[in-house]
Amino acid sequence: MSLSVDPTLRGLNDCGCCEGVSGETPAGVENRPGLSAILYRVGTHAQFKETMLARLSGSGQAALRNLRTREDDDFSIALLDAWAIVADVLTFYQERIANESYLRTATERRSVLELARLIGYELRPGVAASTYLAFTLEDAPGAFGQALNLGIAAQVVLAPPPPITIDAGAKVQSVPGPGEVAQTFETIERIEARTEWNALKPRLSQPQELKDDMGSVVLAGEANNLKKGDTLLIVETGGARETRTIQNVTVDADAKTTRVDFDSPALSPATFTRPASLPAGNVTDFPSKTELTEAVVKQIIEKKWSEENLSALVRVQNWNGAALVANIAEQSSRRGTASGAGVFVFRQRAAVFGHNAPNYDLLTASLNASQRNSVSTFAVAKLAIEHQADSIADDIKASISLSGSLLPPNWENRTLEDDAQAVGNLRTVDLDAAYAGITKDGWLAISAPGAKGGVLVQTFKVKEHAEIARSDYAISGKVSRLRVETSSAFSNDFKIRNT
Repeated sequence: MSLSVDPTLRGLNDCGCCEGVSGETPAGVENRPGLSAILYRVGTHAQFKETMLARLSGSGQAALRNLRTREDDDFSIALLDAWAIVADVLTFYQERIANESYLRTATERRSVLELARLIGYELRPGVAASTYLAFTLEDAPGAFGQALNLGIAAQVVLAPPPPITIDAGAKVQSVPGPGEVAQTFETIERIEARTEWNALKPRLSQPQELKDDMGSVVLAGEANNLKKGDTLLIVETGGARETRTIQNVTVDADAKTTRVDFDSPALSPATFTRPASLPAGNVTDFPSKTELTEAVVKQIIEKKWSEENLSALVRVQNWNGAALVANIAEQSSRRGTASGAGVFVFRQRAAVFGHNAPNYDLLTASLNASQRNSVSTFAVAKLAIEHQADSIADDIKASISLSGSLLPPNWENRTLEDDAQAVGNLRTVDLDAAYAGITKDGWLAISAPGAKGGVLVQTFKVKEHAEIARSDYAISGKVSRLRVETSSAFSNDFKIRNT
C-alpha cells in the first residue's frame, strides 16, 4: 500500500520560514582599491544577536535546551542583546582604526601625523588663522583734516586727501554670524592707503580703434538722442575722417552704451590692436633735481614702471607724490581726446547765404530801361567793396560793357569759393541765418550734388564763429560767418544755390 502526498502540502518551506535561525557572523569583508573609506566590520548589532540566538539551539549547547523563550524581556535574551551591543561598538571602533591606518582613508590630523612619523617626517606646527583685509578710507570733503587752499579768486578749494600709513598691529574685528563669536585680527605689515584705491575696478571693456570704414561703433551712454538717418563724422587718430549715415541704433541699458550700425547687416566694431610694449622706466632716466612738470609726467606715462622704481624716483627727486598722482590722472583723462579723434554727430542743418536769392534773370527782366540806367556808379563801387574781390569788380565791368547797364553780376552759377574770403589756411562760409549753437573747434560738413553724380561731402573744422549782418544777392539778414580750416580752395561743385 502506498501513501500519496497531498499536492497542496508541497512547497510549504518555499518562503524559508521553517529553516530556523543561523549564524551571520563573522561577515565577509571585501574592499576594492581606491576607496575613500574601507569596510572592516565583521558584523552589526542585529547580526551578532541573531548569531547568538541561533547558537542557543545548537547541538553543542545541550544545557540550554530548556531555554525555549526568545522574548527580549527575558533576562537571558537581554544579556545576549547587551553583548551584541558590545560587539557592535567594538567593531565600529575597529573599522575606524582601520581607516585611520591609511593616508587615503584617514580623516584625523593625528592619524596623518603618526603615519608621517613612520618615515621620519614631522608636520609643521599650527599657526594662527590669516585672512586678507581691504581698508576703505573716508573720502568726504574735509576728511583727515585736509588743509584748505585759498585761490586767487578767493575760492576755497579742498586739497586732495593725503596718503596715510596703516601700521602693523592694527586690530580689526570680524562681524559674527548667528551663534558665532567675533574674531580679532591684527595686521602683520605696514601698508600705504589712498582714497583713490578705495575701488579698484577691473576693466570691463576695451578701447575701440576708430576706422573711417568701420561697420558699427559703440558709444558711451544711453541718452545720445541718435536715430536712423542721422549723420556722424568719424575722425581717426591720424586725421582721416569720413561721414557715415546711421542705419540702426541699439541701446544697451545694462552696459549703459549705444551701438550705432552704419551697414546692413551690421558689422562688428573694429577689433582693438594692443599697442606695442612700453619701455621700462628706471630711476636713472631723469637727471638729479628734475622739476616735476607736465612734460616730465608725460615721459613717465609713456613708460612702464614697477612700484619700487617709481617710488624710488619720487624719493630721489624729492617730488610730491600726491601731485604726481594727480597729474598722471589728469593727463590720462585727456589722452583720449588730445589727438582730436572721436565720433561727432551733426545736430544742426543749414544752407549757405544766398541759396534762396531771387532768380537773377527774372529779377533783371522786371527792371525797365530807366531803372537800369539809374544805377549809379557809386552803387557799383559799393558793391565791389562789399564783395572785396577783384574778380567781382571785373564781372561788373564786363556786365557794363556788354549790356550798357550798371547791374550786379549774375549770381546763378556763383560758387562757395567765389563767395569766400581767404586768409592763410582759413576760409569763410556764410550761413543763411544766425546759429548760436555752433562752437569753436566743432565740425562743418558741406554737401552738394557732384559733377559726376552722387553727393560730394567735405568736412572742415570750425576755427571762428561770428554773427554779422549781410546784404547781398538782393536779400539781407543776420547770418553766422564761419572761418573753417582748409589748405585748398572749395570745390567748384559747391554752388551757392545747391549747397
